[in-house]
Amino acid sequence: MTDLHQPDITSSAARTQGPLVGTASGGWDNGYLELGGIDFWVQHAWATATYGATSHKFPCFGGPQGAECYPGTSYCANPASLFRLSDLKQAASTAIDIDMVLAILICTRIKTTDPYKWRANYDCTINTGCHPSTEQWVQGDSCGILYGLNGVCHQAANRILAASNGQAPLDLANTVAVEPFPTGILSWLTYGPLGWDIDEFWALVQVLYAGSPAASVQEAEARLIQLHFARSTDVALRRPIIARFILSDPDANAANPAAIEDVVGAYLRDKSSLDADLVTGTAKPEAFAFEVNRRAGDLLKQLGEIAGEAWYRKFAFPGAVLNFVCPAWMSHGDHYRSFARLAPARSSR
Repeated sequence: MTDLHQPDITSSAARTQGPLVGTASGGWDNGYLELGGIDFWVQHAWATATYGATSHKFPCFGGPQGAECYPGTSYCANPASLFRLSDLKQAASTAIDIDMVLAILICTRIKTTDPYKWRANYDCTINTGCHPSTEQWVQGDSCGILYGLNGVCHQAANRILAASNGQAPLDLANTVAVEPFPTGILSWLTYGPLGWDIDEFWALVQVLYAGSPAASVQEAEARLIQLHFARSTDVALRRPIIARFILSDPDANAANPAAIEDVVGAYLRDKSSLDADLVTGTAKPEAFAFEVNRRAGDLLKQLGEIAGEAWYRKFAFPGAVLNFVCPAWMSHGDHYRSFARLAPARSSR
């Protein structure tokens, strides 16, 4: 299979699911940007919301910073500030307030109902030098995601955008989702559009949204990570993604579904073993990220061998290593090791 090494900085449109309804008073932006060079390339997803003249940024572990989009090639999917509304909320003057409260809660685990206390930038993680309060997720403003283990920026951005669904609880079938390509297909195969623990995560969000008592942060995140480990090698969960991005693609040359599932399954078992190494301290965070990316790149080549050259060229990206787990955004090793007891038995490789 041909490797693609020539830099290409042409940005592709971030794709969203479902109709969007515009409003003059504010709304949501979402998209991705391309960062890197010949030996390193990553497509970073982000989400923002506006309320009046104020822009509330959800950098999702790394950007945007300063201006609306991080410097670099970027695409703002909804530059006119569009967001989804239910019929009921179109008539409500507090529509954006409701969505913003939900987005903040998803991002931070803290329900903030006073708009004057909203922060403009939700970027409290180890990568920004910010130490979260005991009420927040272990990694800070992380949407319940421990970076690289059970999700990356793609899943964090999509969870925040779930607030623009227009109602609580979340309608998973009609949630706005940014799909950053080409790294998106590998990210979705690994973690799902919103993480494989999304059902449990949303149940917790509902409890917090209602103002009810909830488990401690450590207990709640342990349950999410436990679900990740339980589902991380389940090929059946990936079948809708395989069908959408490979089998339904006219360039896939009638790819063999069984062959695709075989190589995806092998990759997932490797990723689960790497996850166990990460939480037990056998692998350091940056080394883990590089190894996940290397194996994901190998998976893409294997999928290309099955699906064909034309399909592969859609998803292969310039650079020796295609990255969707950014080593620089990995959390501190202590964060991962606090969940060592949840590591499954390590499969042989």
